[in-house]
Amino acid sequence: MCTPAGHADKPALLNNLGNAFFRRFERLGELIDIENAISFKQQAAVDLTPDGHADKAGWLNNLGSAFQSRFERLNDPEDISKATASYQRATKNTSSPPLTRYNAARRWAILSSEHQLSRAANATTDAQRHDLPRHIWGQRS
Repeated sequence: MCTPAGHADKPALLNNLGNAFFRRFERLGELIDIENAISFKQQAAVDLTPDGHADKAGWLNNLGSAFQSRFERLNDPEDISKATASYQRATKNTSSPPLTRYNAARRWAILSSEHQLSRAANATTDAQRHDLPRHIWGQRS
């Protein structure tokens, strides 16, 4: 990638590139595409974007989706752990829009209930406590 280190748009560009590889994986099913998607999304969401950045929750949601898709293909439980961790971090990023955080909490709750029952209650509680009331009435956190 030609964008210099430290450029303000680099995380967004990496996230978009990761999204392109993710869509290609969905169409063609090539494992290299999901690996590339995870790599670029990881750089954007975790390595380059500070906690508290408004876009971080969205990028963490994208990363979680990529791990979840890789799990569905390879059935590696580590991918579910990484997906739920990404969704959990997105839920807790209070600078991000409530809808983004709510969607992350919902995904976290669903995966936790399907694969890690002990964490499901926490995810559901976070979804309800943090965002649902504000989301329904159109208020921002």
